[in-house]
Amino acid sequence: MTSLVLLAVLAQAEPRYAGGAAPHPMNSVGPADPRPSAIACSTETLRARSACVLDGRPMWATDKGQQLLDNRRIAASVGESLCREGAEALAAEARDRGERLKSCLTRVQQAAKSCELDGVEALLDAAGLFSSRAGVCYAELAGAAQLLAVPAVSPEPPPARSTVHGAGGEVRL
Repeated sequence: MTSLVLLAVLAQAEPRYAGGAAPHPMNSVGPADPRPSAIACSTETLRARSACVLDGRPMWATDKGQQLLDNRRIAASVGESLCREGAEALAAEARDRGERLKSCLTRVQQAAKSCELDGVEALLDAAGLFSSRAGVCYAELAGAAQLLAVPAVSPEPPPARSTVHGAGGEVRL
């Protein structure tokens, strides 16, 4: 009798469930959300030095040469802005602040080269989010901004008298 009831229940079940229990919602793939996450990498997350996810929507370039130059220009502009804002916020003396700003700006110019993305796509999408391929660029710009936290090292003046050792012997200056 129990077998007969079980057979009746299985006969009325949908064919995809006949082999076992209905799939759990975690087993099925849900719809993809095209919106960026709340922690998408942007110039604001870069400014705040917060963790983020590179999930900007790719904007493919039609003119690779121009896009390469645009990406480099955008990266330099974003980096310079970060450096200047960071330098203004420093509680250091003017000379030290200037040295830190200079090292930051130099690093930004080097970092901008890693932001070209081969001219294949835009560095930032329409919403201002970094491209999913811009991880190295984002890290380089963040590294440049972090240079502001490092005190500038100025060489100490040499002592009045020093000794130089070389192949020709000892020379006193």
